[in-house]
Amino acid sequence: MLINFNKYVKMFESAPRLPNDVNYWLKKGKSGKDVCLIIHDDMDGVVSGIIMKNYLLNHGFNIKKYGLINYQLGWADFRIDSSLITIALDFAEDIPGCDLYIDHHGKFTEEVSKSQKKFSIKTPTGSAAEGIAQQLGVPFSNDTKDWIDMIDSAKYSDYDIDIRGILDFDLSIIKKSPKAKLKFAAAMNQLLKRSDHKTFIEVVNASDQPSIFNIYRLFKLFYPKNNPNWISGIEPDFVGDARTRLAKMQQRTKGVGRMEQGFDENGKKIRFEKWEDFWNAFAKKLPYVDVDENGEPLPEDESNMKWQLKPGVYQLIGNIMYVPSGTWSNALRAKAIFNQGIDEGIIPDDPKLNFVVLQYGNTIQIADLRTKIKSMPVEDLPKDKAGNPIDDLGKYCEGLVKNFEEHLDYQDERTVSGGHYGIGTVSNIFGKCHKKPFENVKFLDLFKNKIINDISGIKWGLLMPWNEDDDKVHVIKPEEVNKKLVDASDVRSEEFAQTEKKERLILKKIIQGLAPKNYDVYLATNFDDIRNDIIIPKDLDQLRFNGQKTIEETELFHKLKKQFPELDVYNEESTEKRKSDRKEFKRIFRILFELLDIDPEKKRDYKKKPTYKK
Repeated sequence: MLINFNKYVKMFESAPRLPNDVNYWLKKGKSGKDVCLIIHDDMDGVVSGIIMKNYLLNHGFNIKKYGLINYQLGWADFRIDSSLITIALDFAEDIPGCDLYIDHHGKFTEEVSKSQKKFSIKTPTGSAAEGIAQQLGVPFSNDTKDWIDMIDSAKYSDYDIDIRGILDFDLSIIKKSPKAKLKFAAAMNQLLKRSDHKTFIEVVNASDQPSIFNIYRLFKLFYPKNNPNWISGIEPDFVGDARTRLAKMQQRTKGVGRMEQGFDENGKKIRFEKWEDFWNAFAKKLPYVDVDENGEPLPEDESNMKWQLKPGVYQLIGNIMYVPSGTWSNALRAKAIFNQGIDEGIIPDDPKLNFVVLQYGNTIQIADLRTKIKSMPVEDLPKDKAGNPIDDLGKYCEGLVKNFEEHLDYQDERTVSGGHYGIGTVSNIFGKCHKKPFENVKFLDLFKNKIINDISGIKWGLLMPWNEDDDKVHVIKPEEVNKKLVDASDVRSEEFAQTEKKERLILKKIIQGLAPKNYDVYLATNFDDIRNDIIIPKDLDQLRFNGQKTIEETELFHKLKKQFPELDVYNEESTEKRKSDRKEFKRIFRILFELLDIDPEKKRDYKKKPTYKK
């Protein structure tokens, strides 16, 4: 492959000056060149983390901690260690304490940029990974750029990838596609369990390259280690588990058997054109009323009854698809479900019906659905209050927050807004309004109603209550602080995980051997050779399988060899294969010692240590 080095000269010229001199960092109060690397919990965060990790290791830095951050909690449960060089990637909100911050959501104001005394950068790129590569001056091939740009900027139509296929990860179908790599990346992205911070971190730590296939391979390896099935004891499959979650997500988003409200008598989705009709369909009375000064419930009447909208599953409001909180859906999944609905004939095929509004807890997100917003005819675009077309959803969300701050005194440092042309987000919306005519109305409801009013194309009631339940104040407990921050010494290497995988497979075979249908070894021997000290831990040090050791004459060894015929320790022509088989047999015996509470390393009984801890 030919590399245009002139292209990368500019990258080096614009690279952030992350000093390599340890004395520089010591003067800054750091312990040396020790780093805490924090990434966003999505695929762009993973690729960004791999690029930065490789850069740091190649420049003599030591990664001491890894962290994963999301928009629901933000920085609330992180406590920055000032002795470490803290680097944050692909997250819209910079905070004090970060020594290097690189992102691509929005841009810093000129005032903020001039006042910054640290390395904080926002790049005008489709993905944070591309911007980070540019800033660090490292090559970033189109091979990676295209699929991460497609995923993070939701440019599926730009890359001619049918959004309908992202919910069906079927390699036999994907590999037949002329754009198999992009289709693979799109579907694989939906398999991620974003709450599984340890797997994300271990994948970043183990990856030597930001290849989608390598990332997939490592997720398959590490995911079972961090998501054990405590009931069955069987390690879960990365793809299989994700398919189950996606199936549940679709059920929660669509409803079951057309029995949910929002369908007409023909099983088609109702397209609500008036807020009054939506209210009549989905308003629910809350299971409580106001109380008097003594705490006694007041008699129910129109003045103290509280109601809220509870649509349950996705609904159509004018030109938008609204997806409520708790469905496990996201913008991409909603797009796939929307297009499925059009194919099924239950959603009208109208080009103006082209937006989705989703709620995730205290976060509201907007995205285009079918046609890229930049490709929509001007007459089909939604209009703001002044009549101007809304053609950039990220900027729209930023402007919305500014308007709330200016006109309704909204102030909350946790709130973050931004995005891209085709997708915008306002995260962490809290509190109630104190200005007329919206006194005591939750800001979360006001933001949502305003967005529906602006984007749907219909007049919407700004006072509509959606979240009248009292806010649940999340108090961060001591054990939750830095819960998603992991010491590098506790992160599994790929080699360790592979070894553990082999040992678990052997343990699984042994456990299966004790099961009712196949426990010949246990019935025949009761492991008495170990229980009665005929085979003891120190025998493993001399185990050579040369036909002269007592261990080979035991009934247990004979039965185990029969149980594992693939471990042919005598007749293999390959010396390496015999050596490998002997190691596997040693592992089997070590596992038996473990099961019987005998420590083969310390060569002593340790029955006082509970078995479940091992």
